[in-house]
Amino acid sequence: MKKIVTTALVSAALLLIALASPAQQRIDEKRPASPAGLVAVSNLAGSVVVKGWDKAEVAVTGTLGKGSERLEFEVSGDRTTIKVVLPKHAHDVDGSDLEIRVPAGSRLDVDTVSADITASELTGSLTIQTVSGEVSAAGPAKDVNAQSVSGGIKVDAGGAQISAKTVSGTVTVKSASPQNVEMESVSGDLRFEGGLAQGGAFRASTVSGSVDAALPSGLAADFSLGTFSGDLRSAFGDNSTARPEDHSGKRLSFTTGSGGSRVKIKTFSGNVTLTKR
Repeated sequence: MKKIVTTALVSAALLLIALASPAQQRIDEKRPASPAGLVAVSNLAGSVVVKGWDKAEVAVTGTLGKGSERLEFEVSGDRTTIKVVLPKHAHDVDGSDLEIRVPAGSRLDVDTVSADITASELTGSLTIQTVSGEVSAAGPAKDVNAQSVSGGIKVDAGGAQISAKTVSGTVTVKSASPQNVEMESVSGDLRFEGGLAQGGAFRASTVSGSVDAALPSGLAADFSLGTFSGDLRSAFGDNSTARPEDHSGKRLSFTTGSGGSRVKIKTFSGNVTLTKR
């Protein structure tokens, strides 16, 4: 009887391990990679965290979600592909959590559906897009292009070109002196804090969200501000000159210093607020 009980317990333990393993499939792989190559990442759900380092290799750790078929991890020339592959007719698949280290100078392209994306310590260009995940990009990235449908976006980078667009999420951008900044949303709020390079451009537009921008007090720029039914407040220029034009809302245009840089903000029903840093 004792032998039968022991055998039953061992069998039950092995069954539990077999059932648990798909949900706990660990990933720990490395590949040599170009110091300035392209790293393309695709993950349906879960999370993607990418950090730069000083090694000429890409390392992937984390967990492959239950129901996932496999991790595709390939290097071809200067392109590295990392993709969570799902069965053709996948049902009830858990999200996969990927932690990826890449050469700091890599160009990064991440595409997800409901996975959150975080990128940091990279000097190359970043292209990040998701449907319902949150996006966060920080560090000295050269260029940042971040997009989400219903998720929020946070960018804290020194890139020359920054583009952050969403439908209903809040977009927050901080940057010391970018050359060009473009922010868009439909119903999400837009928030910017930073400066502009000489001759640079800042553009922000939203339908029902509000725009808040904190800019250097000594910024020399040409301003064009407008809202249809929202409030317009600016620490720059003379707010008393904001006027309705043909029943099309409030408009305010002015130049500070010698001009040169361009600041253009427009909303439909959202408020526009400019403050000095």
